[in-house]
Amino acid sequence: MRVENRFGELLAKKERVERRRISRRTVSDETGISLTSVQNWATNSTSRFDDQQIIAFCKYFNCEISDLLVLVPEETLNTPEMESSLVAVA
Repeated sequence: MRVENRFGELLAKKERVERRRISRRTVSDETGISLTSVQNWATNSTSRFDDQQIIAFCKYFNCEISDLLVLVPEETLNTPEMESSLVAVA
């Protein structure tokens, strides 16, 4: 499993609701989160999640942590878990 964020989805929703284009710079300015960090969230390339950033994004997007972060199963074939479950079924 890996953690992914829904920053892009939440930003698009906020833009629709507020009927305005919101740049990453604007998100940075309005949340106090550095532009580099906002860009990392926007490209889903954040590997460590800072609690203060999570809180700021949840407030900004008016959402819960579970709306911002999700667990996604790895889509890797032939993992040891899959091999053992295949053997057990056969």
